[in-house]
Amino acid sequence: VDLNDFHLLKTAIGIARDEARCKVKRAERMEREAKDKEQVLKRQSVVAEKRVVLSETCAGLMKELTALEPEIQSLEGELDAVSKQVEQLKADDIKAKATKVSTSQDGLRKKLEPVRGRINELVKEIASMPELFEAMRAELASVRSKGDAQNLRLNKVSTGLCGLQSSACQQEFQAYESKRMEL
Repeated sequence: VDLNDFHLLKTAIGIARDEARCKVKRAERMEREAKDKEQVLKRQSVVAEKRVVLSETCAGLMKELTALEPEIQSLEGELDAVSKQVEQLKADDIKAKATKVSTSQDGLRKKLEPVRGRINELVKEIASMPELFEAMRAELASVRSKGDAQNLRLNKVSTGLCGLQSSACQQEFQAYESKRMEL
């Protein structure tokens, strides 16, 4: 090699080395991209399978909540009926009917709490996968809102029961006071 062409040889060797490094890097990048693509496909299939299973779970929970609906309506109806009759009933009758409604309410709450617990577990499971959470947002929202609404209705019944018991105590107090005033 001529001394005047030595810098050309040096440049050519540098270019060849750089191209060799680029080929190695490209091969590594292609391999990494293939692994990433494979992982993404696996993740998507897992998410799809999980979505099917969790959708069935949501549907089952919704059926359970829907099955509790007539019982809650019946309980609310009983409470309304007793509330309307509170002026005509004696304190003992009010307490007896309030106890009956309270017992029914406790039974319903015992049925509702496990369902609400499973809804919370479902929420945690769905939240663990962001892409699943986005896909199932509507189903999850409907199940959660129905469970919360039924719990709220039972809480409203509890408030009504407190009012009935308060009315019964007030009637007893008035009866006691009228007897005391007579003496």
